[in-house]
Amino acid sequence: MKGSEEGFTLIEAVIVTGLLALGIGTVMAALLCALRPIADMEHTATLAAVVENVVTDLRASSAYGAGTVALATAAGTSNTFTVTEPVVEGTPVPIAVTVTYEAQSQPTDPVNVDITATAPDGESLSVTQRFVPQAPPVGYVFNSPAPSHDELAPTAAPTMVEAR
Repeated sequence: MKGSEEGFTLIEAVIVTGLLALGIGTVMAALLCALRPIADMEHTATLAAVVENVVTDLRASSAYGAGTVALATAAGTSNTFTVTEPVVEGTPVPIAVTVTYEAQSQPTDPVNVDITATAPDGESLSVTQRFVPQAPPVGYVFNSPAPSHDELAPTAAPTMVEAR
């Protein structure tokens, strides 16, 4: 009489392990394909945050007075610099930022500024922002007709009224 046949033979165990590995590999490939767009969106969000920070800095530096002069003198130029953005895991990502100022015809005209952030993998995000000067540059003379007389000057001598 033959003994009881409990368990698996070696060949059956190898075949089952191979099928499990094939199934797990298929599931992992499907998950990676599904998660890739999410990773790309995170990359785009990082570029958008960099561009938004540059816009905020430009808006704050060009609000009034000397900042308006700086914005007017930068018109027609381009600046390139690199910022380093921290990431959740791994080394920080260097992002190249180019800021191009459109030329103005008058110092009080609005300035269009093109801001482009480019990641190391070549993905980029561009935004055009319009900056309207809040105050004229220091020393700017408005071309307007002078009033014929001082409208705020009194026309007669003030009179004193006694309180009763």
